[in-house]
Amino acid sequence: MKDTAMDILNASAWKGFVIYAWSEQSFHKQYVKDTNRSCVKMRLAPIELAIDRACGHVGDIEIDMEYMKGFVDWVTEAFWGADMDPRTEQEPTP
Repeated sequence: MKDTAMDILNASAWKGFVIYAWSEQSFHKQYVKDTNRSCVKMRLAPIELAIDRACGHVGDIEIDMEYMKGFVDWVTEAFWGADMDPRTEQEPTP
């Protein structure tokens, strides 16, 4: 990805959207329905769990990283658009 202002803005907006989608149970329900993956049960809000992990606290909840990666891929393709995925190199638009 090039460091143009629009690329930086798109990446920032995408990251915010993915974090929002991860925190909403309705997105997880739709993901499970669309992919037949089992849902990760969370006792803490995702931000609380992230803070705990960043601080070195290991709780009794493990996030399935394959679930998380699949969720991010799914939410990006289904709602953001694969053509605007900031994780991939985009062709410049004329």
